[in-house]
Amino acid sequence: MSVAQTKQAASSGRVSTSKLKRLANPTELLLAILIPGTAYLLWWLGKKWYTDEWYTPENGLGYWLGIIGGSMMLLAYLYSARKYLKALKFSGVLKKWLNFHIYLGVFGPYLIILHSGFKLESANATWAFYAMIAVMLSGVTGRFLYSHIHLGLSGHKVRFREVQKLFSDEEGSNRTLLASIPGMEDRLAYFEKHVLRRPTGLLSAVSNLIFIGSAGRAFYREVRRNLPQVLLPVARQRNWTRDQFRQAERQIERMLREYINAMTTVARFNIYDQLFNSWRLVHVPLLFLLLVSGIIHVWYVHMYSTS
Repeated sequence: MSVAQTKQAASSGRVSTSKLKRLANPTELLLAILIPGTAYLLWWLGKKWYTDEWYTPENGLGYWLGIIGGSMMLLAYLYSARKYLKALKFSGVLKKWLNFHIYLGVFGPYLIILHSGFKLESANATWAFYAMIAVMLSGVTGRFLYSHIHLGLSGHKVRFREVQKLFSDEEGSNRTLLASIPGMEDRLAYFEKHVLRRPTGLLSAVSNLIFIGSAGRAFYREVRRNLPQVLLPVARQRNWTRDQFRQAERQIERMLREYINAMTTVARFNIYDQLFNSWRLVHVPLLFLLLVSGIIHVWYVHMYSTS
């Protein structure tokens, strides 16, 4: 892609390679592990060291930890209201609301874990607690998937055709040269069809995501293994020296790696997009479950304490 084409792509709204790299930010995987890991560590340390002499969930510090944590999670629902209610458009940019939603959805549960006294003594508390954990894990999963189809947490959603167009522009010459090698065209077409096919369901998407890298490596090894015998007739026809043969072999290997990386990147984006759409179908009911169980828990606690 030339400089002029790059500028034209940017002006027309298509993504660039440098921006696309943000879709595979390794920090997001670390956060996806660190956030629930911290919650588990809090619970484990509390079970090991906490005593009622510090505080109790019903009074003082423990009570206010619950009030503040519950309020934070309740305020997190404002993101959904801001997103779907046109009357709230005046209240700020949606991107900032998303960051606010994530922040509250992480630290609110941490405070509730501390509030619980690291034990669940009633059915309503148990339901509310596990609903909160389910929403928290779901939110972490959603954030991870979101980061792979948006240009950062505050960026616009990238469309599949944008990613596909970007790599077809930048790796198209590699594919053309590879396809000119005898017997390569059918292999490339089969590999593209295999990795770019749309997953048929959630399990299919997860399976493809796990094994797509190994599929690319297997394809590379197969082509690499047969490359010398494919190139040998060409070398004889053109009277290549041994060094020229090795140089051509290395060049083709490099193009093949770039091509496979491009195709697997496009395929992963396609899978993450489908997983995110499936995730939304799960996350929304969990939010309602948490809201209902939280209200019941608060109502029951205050009714019981005043009786």
